[in-house]
Formats: sequence, structure tokens, C-alpha cells
Amino acid sequence: MSSNISVYRICGFCGFEFLAKKTTAKYCSLKCASKEYKRRLKNQKIESSNLQTIKIKNQPLIDLKDKEFLNVRQLHCF
Repeated sequence: MSSNISVYRICGFCGFEFLAKKTTAKYCSLKCASKEYKRRLKNQKIESSNLQTIKIKNQPLIDLKDKEFLNVRQLHCF
């Protein structure tokens, strides 16, 4: 079954108005969809890297909190 539906949409990447043939269309072209996909991947990698950095940065503090007693050398790091 074919449909004669045509809907005006705003592209999720470039922001231009386009005539969509499906109601689920988000992007005006394959080029815009590919660029948005790459941007999402890049942002996910950056967020993952930031979380990993924070985790590594906080790891020594977590290790020290678990100990009941600390010596002078362990405190010297901070």
C-alpha cells in the first residue's frame, strides 16, 4: 500500500524546512542524518571520557576512605 501523505518538517540537523514523505522523518537528507549520527557518537565518546576521568580522579579518595588508619605517606599525596 502506498501513501499520498506529505508533511512539512524541520530538519533535526540543519534546521531547514522540508517536505517529508513519511510522518517519522527527522532529517531532510541522508547527508544530514549521517552528520547528526556522527555528532551523537562524538558527544557520547566525550561524555564517556569525562566520566572515566572523574572516576580515575576520585579513585584514590575512595581507597583512602575505606581505610581505618592512614600513615603520613598516604596523606602526603593530598
